[in-house]
Amino acid sequence: MKLTLVLANQRSGSTLLCQDIASLGGMGVPSEHFIQVVGKGNDGVVGADRIRALAALNAPGDVAAVKLMVNYASTVDNHIHDRDQLLSPAEACRSFITWARETYDRVNLVVIIRENVIDQAISRFMAETTGVYHSWDLRNGEAYPDIAEKLKQERSMWRLIDLCVTLLREKRTLCDTAAEHSDIGRLFTYESVVDDLEGTSEALRSLGVSNGMTPERQTAVRRLKKVVSDETADKLRTNLANYLQRELLPHLSGAGA
Repeated sequence: MKLTLVLANQRSGSTLLCQDIASLGGMGVPSEHFIQVVGKGNDGVVGADRIRALAALNAPGDVAAVKLMVNYASTVDNHIHDRDQLLSPAEACRSFITWARETYDRVNLVVIIRENVIDQAISRFMAETTGVYHSWDLRNGEAYPDIAEKLKQERSMWRLIDLCVTLLREKRTLCDTAAEHSDIGRLFTYESVVDDLEGTSEALRSLGVSNGMTPERQTAVRRLKKVVSDETADKLRTNLANYLQRELLPHLSGAGA
C-alpha cells in the first residue's frame, strides 16, 4: 500500500489542501485520523498497527492517506515506538517519515506552511475564541463574530504573541522536514494554494505521479470558503501592531541595551 502524508500545523491551509488531494483522486483522502489516539476521549489503543489502520480509513484502492500535525507528531511517534520519553516535534516528524518509508511501498509527502505567521496566529486565535474553524462551522451563514474589541485586551495580545512564537518554531520544523525529504515531498504555502487552484492542482498531480500514484482529474474542485473578512483581519493586525509599538518596541533602543 502507498501513503499520502500531509504534514502541517494549525491554520496553515491544510484542510483546503487535503480537499484538493481528495478531489483530484488517486492519492487518497487525507484527514486527521490520528485525533482518535491523541485527542480528548481517545480509546488508549496504541501501537504501529493502529496508526497504520487509522491512515487506511477511507482509503480508496491501495492508497492510504492521513494528515499529521506538528503539535502532536511526538505523541503519534510514541504510539509507534513506545519510547520512554517523547521526541521533539522535529525529531518526531523525522522518525514518523522514516517509519512510513519503511512501512509503505511509496510515500507521497505534502508539506504546507503559512508564510504570514501574524495572519496565521490571528486565524488560530479567532478559531479558538469563536469555535469557527471552517466555513461548514458557520451558523446561519454568518461570518466570524467581530472580536476586534476582544483582541484589544492585554491577555489576548499575550496569547497572540505566544502563538506567533509557536508557529514560527513549527514553520521551521516543516520547512526543514520538507527539505530533508525533498526526494518524495514538496513544500506548499497557504498563500500560493489559496491564490492558484490550477497551479496547486498541477503541483499535486506531478508530485503524486513521481511517487507512483495516478491522479484522476486535472484540476481539483473546491468547496471550502474563506470565513474571515479582510476588514476584520485588518482591524486585528492594527490592534496587534499598536500593542507592540506601545509595549515592546520602545525598549529595543533603551539605555543599557
